[in-house]
Amino acid sequence: MHYSKKLIGSTAAALVLASGNALASGSAGVYYADFGDGGDGFGIEGSFMLGDSFRLFGDVTMVDEEGFETDIVRIGGSFVLPMSEQMSIEVGGSFQNWEMTFSDPFFGTMSADDDAIGLHGILNFAVTPEFHLRASAEYLMFDDLDDEDFVLGFRGTYFVTPEISVFGGVEIYTNDDLFDENLLKIGASFNF
Repeated sequence: MHYSKKLIGSTAAALVLASGNALASGSAGVYYADFGDGGDGFGIEGSFMLGDSFRLFGDVTMVDEEGFETDIVRIGGSFVLPMSEQMSIEVGGSFQNWEMTFSDPFFGTMSADDDAIGLHGILNFAVTPEFHLRASAEYLMFDDLDDEDFVLGFRGTYFVTPEISVFGGVEIYTNDDLFDENLLKIGASFNF
């Protein structure tokens, strides 16, 4: 395990903590993560707006299943384009680090560490002031694996109060040669 990367990623995510609500000036959230056969665990995320048109975001996801652990660190930014009072579009990119570790009593510990660049588009829509939907599409390019993936994301956020929200969503990985599981997230955020 590269705990320094986890610490850097967690610190960066804590600084840019995000729930994906582009209409708030910032948010910090925690979530339960389920990566199917890849295991389950938790994550932290957050974002904040720089001015009216640029959003910084980051998240750290850590899941494990019977000796197999996956850690994902993402840091990125989006240009936010308001289309109406209820809708905005985001375009941007992210740097990601994927670390997978397998521990076995006979073979010991083996790990793979790869960086990826993601390019994304996001549609945010406020169905009501309390309930927001988000749909995203991301093109993900891995370095050492020399492969790419197309990720579709869907998420709903309900604002219990203007400061507290709960959310649930899924990231669907379409390249089964890389990942044949989807990443489910359920959590809560503090919005500021």
